Amino acid sequence: MKLLFVLALGLSLLLGFSTEQLAAEDLTEDKQKKHYIGYGRLITNDVFGDGKDRWRTGSFSSSRIWGPKWLGQLPHEFTEVIEVRFLGEIIAPSDLSGKGGIDRPFVGHLGFGLHSHFQRKGLEYSVGVGASVLGKQTGLDKFQSDFHKALNEKVASELVLSSQIGDQVLFGPLVEVAKTVPGGDEVHIRPFFEAYSTAETLARLGADIYFGNGFSNSLYIRDQVTGQRYRTIGASEEKFGFSIGGDIGHVSKSAFFDGAESTMLHRRLRFRTGLHWGQNSKQGFAGLTWLSKEFSGQPKGQILGSVRFILKF
Repeated sequence: MKLLFVLALGLSLLLGFSTEQLAAEDLTEDKQKKHYIGYGRLITNDVFGDGKDRWRTGSFSSSRIWGPKWLGQLPHEFTEVIEVRFLGEIIAPSDLSGKGGIDRPFVGHLGFGLHSHFQRKGLEYSVGVGASVLGKQTGLDKFQSDFHKALNEKVASELVLSSQIGDQVLFGPLVEVAKTVPGGDEVHIRPFFEAYSTAETLARLGADIYFGNGFSNSLYIRDQVTGQRYRTIGASEEKFGFSIGGDIGHVSKSAFFDGAESTMLHRRLRFRTGLHWGQNSKQGFAGLTWLSKEFSGQPKGQILGSVRFILKF
């Protein structure tokens, strides 16, 4: 698995720093100057899905993009478009009281990433490095308890919180390679390969299919938990469409199960669908994602819901 990451990262860097990249002196100063050009976010929670408040129970992803003026497609130069990514995620056992046993440890996970997006020879690349901060140091256990108390919902017991994953800070690379294949005026097929090694070390292969208008000339970012893609850059044109997708992954290592009694399953499956709509200042997304079982004691998969709304006045 480590060799896979080295080869994937090396290939991407080689393509990024080609002779065309080294000839960047010919670019104008205005083109090289970076500006804040995009932002996107996605809220995911099982309350929007199967409503069980367990396992991959909730997350928040956001991305901020810097680069030259967006021209409707990825640049060819590595580091010309830069993304700063944030992920906040809570993983919880199925029984927050712990009286019936703790099927998987409570996890507070904060993720930070620095990524470059570019294209080369018809392929789209996202290459970056990330950091995962785990454990009580994230403060997410207290955040969830306070939030649940405010909603008069169940809170994690001291037994559950005392057995949560210990404090760790992990670093590693991320590579995604994809190709957008037009299937008609309003159909786009996008197979992809993804690999990363931070809190988990895994590789995925999958595809997403988009039906409708408004998907072209935009930059979408893939959410790590669900695989749903959220828009960060693109014309605020009228759009309506939906997407379906899925992937299969292999996990070789996961800090989410450190010290757990349950055994991690190495194969991961995800299937997702989403509805996209928008017109000028009002845009939205709502999607559902099915996640396969992640550990031996898990009786079945789970369904997560993801939402994103933009209202500008």
